[in-house]
Amino acid sequence: MHTESATEVAIVEGSVERPAPAAVPAVVVDSYETKYGWRLQPNDSGMPYFVLRPRRILAWRSADIRGTSRRWLVD
Repeated sequence: MHTESATEVAIVEGSVERPAPAAVPAVVVDSYETKYGWRLQPNDSGMPYFVLRPRRILAWRSADIRGTSRRWLVD
């Protein structure tokens, strides 16, 4: 997973799983609709919703990669 920005980079690596429909928070469904104009249907098996369990995070600003590069390991 990564952000949309090409200048402020954050890459999150880890394992993903599809949550049970009842586990999808209503605020996520509402926020997705606000941003993309399309309402998620948690009972739809093709919904683009996953839970990411981070293991490693890499981040930097492209204007100063050497001064801003960071790496975090998540246990």
